[in-house]
Amino acid sequence: MRRAIGMKTTSMTGALRKTARCLAGIVAVAAIGLSSPGLAKADLFSVSVWLNTPAAGNATVGNAPSGQADVTFTTNAINFNLGVGGPQIGATVGQWLNSNTGTGSTIDNLAFHNGTTATSTFTTPGTNVGGYALFTGSTFMSTSPTTYTVTHDDGAQLIVNGQTVFTAAGPTSRDVSTGNATGAGNVAFTLAYGEVNGTPAIIDFAPAAPSATPEPSTLAIAGLGALGMIGYGLRRRKASGA
Repeated sequence: MRRAIGMKTTSMTGALRKTARCLAGIVAVAAIGLSSPGLAKADLFSVSVWLNTPAAGNATVGNAPSGQADVTFTTNAINFNLGVGGPQIGATVGQWLNSNTGTGSTIDNLAFHNGTTATSTFTTPGTNVGGYALFTGSTFMSTSPTTYTVTHDDGAQLIVNGQTVFTAAGPTSRDVSTGNATGAGNVAFTLAYGEVNGTPAIIDFAPAAPSATPEPSTLAIAGLGALGMIGYGLRRRKASGA
């Protein structure tokens, strides 16, 4: 009888050790996957553009048009600066997109909707009808509060971590707006931009790329889960009389 019990105990202990090693491997793989920046384009920002809309004259996040955008794309740099090409000339959406001059900047997943082409008018000189763009994404906040700066012509509004950093929504010449937001780690941001009076058409914002490194709490939860499974196995072993 003792030998049988001993054999059962040995078998149970071996199975438990295998389970522990398996769980530890899962936790390690999960940690590596979460910390690998190559698994996701964490620094891409989504953009929707509506053309010839009155919303451009009051460029707030809440004033974003409700219909389908004319253009959508993702970009890894928000540095559009069409500059002055003549007295109050109109810009095309293609010219505006090509003016994205951030270091190593790319535009991905570009899609035109509603029959829009790259030569469609982005701004209409001398009127309050122009283009409205909404940028959304995540940024890494290493200090709190963090100061954000946006250069814009015309209006813009920035919201970070649910807090309005600044509102300068109306038509303006080239202007620089700053403000603060509080928080920690990866936080969401939304940037509204409107261009209504012809070139220059400028929006320049450099949010810190979000971090792909898992937070300590994430790894702690995974570790607690593994310990819980091991504890469950030990309780089952005791209950079986081993």
